[in-house]
Amino acid sequence: MIAGSAILMASGQAAPTGMTLRERVAVADFIGLVRVLSTHPFQEVGGTEDEGPKIYLQTADAVVLETIKGAHIPPQVTINFELGPGNVFPGPKYEPNKAYLVFMGRDPGGRFSTCEQGQYELHDSTVSGWQQSTSPVPLDVIRSDILNAGR
Repeated sequence: MIAGSAILMASGQAAPTGMTLRERVAVADFIGLVRVLSTHPFQEVGGTEDEGPKIYLQTADAVVLETIKGAHIPPQVTINFELGPGNVFPGPKYEPNKAYLVFMGRDPGGRFSTCEQGQYELHDSTVSGWQQSTSPVPLDVIRSDILNAGR
């Protein structure tokens, strides 16, 4: 997953690149709802061969509210986000006390990072911008879309 999808990580809701929902569901290790508790500057410097390069500037601690896709997802996750200087798309931002629908890949060391077109802020059980919709889409419709795309 890591080597084959490194390009797909961390671009969040950047300009659509033509990936279908089926492709985004296939590449994500975890799809679900999270609430961000806090954000922090990325503390680790360097890295081991198993952890890979440290290309993220921040991390977010989040509680998993619901898992739509994923196995062995812990109740709390750490999300690597905001790519460093020189990246065309710095990736999505996460803010404390906000909830998101996320498509995530597992990073070495047990953390997660956002897949391409993989972050949507929740507003009263709806999401804006889902599949280029011009109006908010209810979570029930989104869950159904994701489950059907994964078949």
